[in-house]
Amino acid sequence: MQAHSTQNAQKTPYGQDMPSRSGDVFDAIKDGAFKKAIKLARNALREMPDDFQTRLGLSAAYRAEGQLQRADQQIQKCLAAEPDNPWFLLEQANLHVEHRDWKHAHETYTSVIEKVPESGHAWYLFGKCLLQMARPRAAAQAFASAVQLEHSTTKYYDALALAFSVLREFDTAEKTYEIASSFLPKSEERAETVTVNLLKAGAAEQAARYVVTQLENYPENSRLWHHLAVAFLWLGEKEAALRAIQRSSDLEPENPSVLHDYATLMKVPGFDLEDLRKRVAKVRHQRLTPATKSTLGYTTAQIAEKDGDVRIAFDAFCRGASFAKAVQRAHQQVNIPTAEPKDQCGPSVVGPRRGVTPIFITGLPRSGTTILEQQLAYRPDTIAMGETPWVLKAAQQAHARGPFSFESTFYAQVPDIAPQTRFIIDKMPYNYRFTGHVLRDLPGSKVIFLHRDLRASCWSIFSHYFSEAGNSFSYKHAFGDITKEVKRLIETARLWQASFPGQICYLRYEDFVSNPKLAVLQLEARLGLPICTEQDNSDTPPQDRAIIRTASVLQARAPIYQGSNESWRKYEPFASDWFRTLGQLDTELASVFRKLT
Repeated sequence: MQAHSTQNAQKTPYGQDMPSRSGDVFDAIKDGAFKKAIKLARNALREMPDDFQTRLGLSAAYRAEGQLQRADQQIQKCLAAEPDNPWFLLEQANLHVEHRDWKHAHETYTSVIEKVPESGHAWYLFGKCLLQMARPRAAAQAFASAVQLEHSTTKYYDALALAFSVLREFDTAEKTYEIASSFLPKSEERAETVTVNLLKAGAAEQAARYVVTQLENYPENSRLWHHLAVAFLWLGEKEAALRAIQRSSDLEPENPSVLHDYATLMKVPGFDLEDLRKRVAKVRHQRLTPATKSTLGYTTAQIAEKDGDVRIAFDAFCRGASFAKAVQRAHQQVNIPTAEPKDQCGPSVVGPRRGVTPIFITGLPRSGTTILEQQLAYRPDTIAMGETPWVLKAAQQAHARGPFSFESTFYAQVPDIAPQTRFIIDKMPYNYRFTGHVLRDLPGSKVIFLHRDLRASCWSIFSHYFSEAGNSFSYKHAFGDITKEVKRLIETARLWQASFPGQICYLRYEDFVSNPKLAVLQLEARLGLPICTEQDNSDTPPQDRAIIRTASVLQARAPIYQGSNESWRKYEPFASDWFRTLGQLDTELASVFRKLT
């Protein structure tokens, strides 16, 4: 945070200048030494309790340490002395953000901007707040203002590029990152940072193009080759992905994450299983962290499964999941509250909306949502958006500000799209938790629930490595936790049955994959979609239809088949009770949805 004050020095009771000692405090904050900053500030304030600039630094240091109550106390003392000081107000706005008090954060940032419109830093913080409020277009405007005021500050350009990425204006984001990089010395670290940011945004094509140019400068950088492999994989260029991941592994042979992604390409022509086996054997002798042990466990399981050693594969999957759960406990994220399903079942608070209509494909992960999305996206009036956080963020805002904000928050995140587009598809699986919000607060929306045999989908959830699962898949590492999530799904479906009868299109995965063309045509009729004469529902989605970022990328690029639905059976002897329970819950779930639809 920048240190500013309306006065550069305090006065003693005798009128002498008393210079502020906040400089050392803010230098320590800038270096990330927050405990040191707190100590320096407290020592200084013992001598000069009215040094509000130092007190401002103490508030910022407490905030950085997560001690929000103490930070609040310090900033209130500052505001009691100078209630209109914009820099004190700016720190108060930052604290509102930490408390997720978006209404007061927005109001306070706006007040600061009115007082000091020439502050690029204030515009930057305001933009970050707007991004968290799911208002990317307004955030981009705020970041642009920051850039215009302080055009050589790299982080402002990076923030603007992030906003463009959220808006899916990927080419503009790529150019903005390039401008930001021009203010910095060329470095491998910067190249990696930009690449990761582009990939996180889903800009696979731009990330691949950027990495190729950077590899001319850093041809021995394993991480850049790894990122290139990921980008190629998302784009459906499997052979190119295999070559890139092999190069990454050659440069960094002891990296388990690289080996895991290498293993995911087993079905690609030219894959050398024996080579992977040798690489994994070397890594086992290294000292590994729980995270790398988890990754290695899943990789070992994939190799054993390929060899037909089911018992070894099962044990390795369990070992990988166990280490993954330990890592997750150590890095548990804070859940942002949303309304319980029962609180989503009231009368609508918004009127009908014209224009683009969202179609939500929901269900458990690994239930075929990606394949169904690709099939529906054949329509020229439809765009597949992938798995977006739009519904979750809208639900968070609705919980904080009231249900009236759900619709506006959702549509504020939808990027500018071609005028002929009538439908957008969001296939985030856990959106089923917010179906009440969608049906009540997004009039005209379409909801599909895709139900795959729970034994197949739940085993697939357990046995797949999700590198950035976060809280949304926090249940995937233990049989009992997965079962609890399924029961939660069934309970939620019963609520939808009572509140929204006939408004959810239920589709069995098994029916879908047995005859995709017929299933899609019937689904379109049930959804009330207009007949599309240009549609071509083939069994093999085109390679360039949409970027796929999920674990289903290889399956979605291949012809549709049903064999994977029975792969759980070979593991049934090792978890018979769990599979038996899932079979019973599968029957119960189907019964609930038959009544619902």
